[in-house]
Amino acid sequence: MLQRYLDSLIDTALNNETGRRGCFIANTAMELGAVDLEISRRFEVFTSDMEIAFYRFLMRAQELGKLKAGRDIRETARFLVATRHGLYVLAKTATNRKILEDTAKVAVSAVFD
Repeated sequence: MLQRYLDSLIDTALNNETGRRGCFIANTAMELGAVDLEISRRFEVFTSDMEIAFYRFLMRAQELGKLKAGRDIRETARFLVATRHGLYVLAKTATNRKILEDTAKVAVSAVFD
């Protein structure tokens, strides 16, 4: 399921039909987050919401015995948030889709057996 999510994210992030690569939220945060406190605050809320969603997903995976042993769920959720943001940032300049796919592959292998 995580692999499908990341594959879909990569498809969206590399969408050249609109000419808008990356993620509007991440792009705005990178451009204005350091100078606009409201944008920074909204990005923190969005990031917190993403962390909660990943946390719930990981809790379920742990209940099903799919999560790698010894993984702290909160830390892993934060890692996935950072991976998500990183993939969108990479998509802004990456000319090779494989770079993003390799990143996603390592993220999935870091979380699941």
